[in-house]
Amino acid sequence: MTTNYQTRDDDMVDEICFKHYGAVNGYINRLYEANPMIAKYPVKLPAGITIVLPEVEITEEISLW
Repeated sequence: MTTNYQTRDDDMVDEICFKHYGAVNGYINRLYEANPMIAKYPVKLPAGITIVLPEVEITEEISLW
């Protein structure tokens, strides 16, 4: 299931990924794939852009030790 997100002034893609997914690595590329139009904006996004936060399945097992 996807989620729509409405940007606020100075939102950044990595910050959005961290808040929504709890991590940045591996999620930024998927966010740009789902929303190619955001690549034209500077690092800090303007308010009012609706972006799709795609559902991402975790396929990599993480070992703590």
